[in-house]
Amino acid sequence: NKVAHIQSSMSHFSYNLLNLNDDNNASEFDEDLEFMTNLTNIILSTQKTETLDAIESGLFKTIVRNLYKNKSYAVSVIYNLKNDYPELYNELIDLGYKDNDKLFDIKETKYNFLKKPLLINAIKEIGVKAQDQQIDEIERKSYASLNNKLKAIQKLNIFDKYDKIDINQTDFLSMDLNNFKENELFVPIFFCIFQKTYLKDREFALKCKRENRPAPKLFYAIEEAKNYFRDSEIFVQMFDKVTLEARKYNVH
Repeated sequence: NKVAHIQSSMSHFSYNLLNLNDDNNASEFDEDLEFMTNLTNIILSTQKTETLDAIESGLFKTIVRNLYKNKSYAVSVIYNLKNDYPELYNELIDLGYKDNDKLFDIKETKYNFLKKPLLINAIKEIGVKAQDQQIDEIERKSYASLNNKLKAIQKLNIFDKYDKIDINQTDFLSMDLNNFKENELFVPIFFCIFQKTYLKDREFALKCKRENRPAPKLFYAIEEAKNYFRDSEIFVQMFDKVTLEARKYNVH
């Protein structure tokens, strides 16, 4: 009775590339920004598109950081969830919200993910920068190049929507990824789901630290791991970064 099972399908999967936890301190937010840019590069590599260079990565992080700091992006109203997120829409209506209520006005913390910026918000900001004649030409060209790469991700229609991944706290969590393994986007989708799980574990480890008690050891077992690492150097690099970072939180 303490096992939760995640069985996903491509038709149901969506992930907000810009969904970061800004409740954390600066260190954790920076970790999540780094994960975001690394994941962006993995997605681009699956599409045979050039990955972000150092300048583009820096600009992307700065834009996203400013979106969170200034809350300068517009969010939708509840009615616009009706088609893509019918269960979520009905939940909110049952709670007493109206179609024209803004997502920013939802009080329950479990829906905070609906208040986060989306990829389109970053693309709009970057597009403005790419047209700004007041900045250096090299920087302007980097903004334009970054804009094109993010638009390529947006066209996939997967990583530019609110999350449809719900990870519950449980003693044992089983993930069945067979529905994804033949898809070219398997590697980024794996990391999307992995990150959601890992963030729960990080949050719990930090809670234990605040309460001055040891965090439990947490173990991830990956079946048929050779299939993940085969012919995917960027997967190896990303997995190495994630596992080294996760050790701080007693995740193995």
